[in-house]
Amino acid sequence: EARAVSEQIQTVVVGIGVNLLQRPEDFPGGLRPAATSVAAATGRWVGKAELAARILDELDAGHRLLGRDGFAPVAEAWKQRSSTLGKRVRVMRGDVPVEGVAKDLAADGSLVIETLAGSVRVHAGEVKEIGRTECFL
Repeated sequence: EARAVSEQIQTVVVGIGVNLLQRPEDFPGGLRPAATSVAAATGRWVGKAELAARILDELDAGHRLLGRDGFAPVAEAWKQRSSTLGKRVRVMRGDVPVEGVAKDLAADGSLVIETLAGSVRVHAGEVKEIGRTECFL
């Protein structure tokens, strides 16, 4: 979630969910092709405290990179890992849905969506790939 004033982002709240110990058979049938857990992916047990420490270390490293080199390397890493770019998406802007193809990540971090009416930049919101599960921006 982000709070913006006059298109300037003031605060950002980031949340993630991580499956730690589930086995593939623990997931419902429809999720099995896509869902995993840390244990299933690594073959080892990882505790909550260890995982939290690693996540915080990575967030700190990213924050330092952002402060040192600006947004460009962060944007490039995001683009390389994105499962959204090139896909048809729907984003709610208040009560108004925006639908189109996720085309790019702008220099200010907004998602550029190409709609039938032209390009729209979205700074925050729930991004759903049309016909797939949800992700967040």
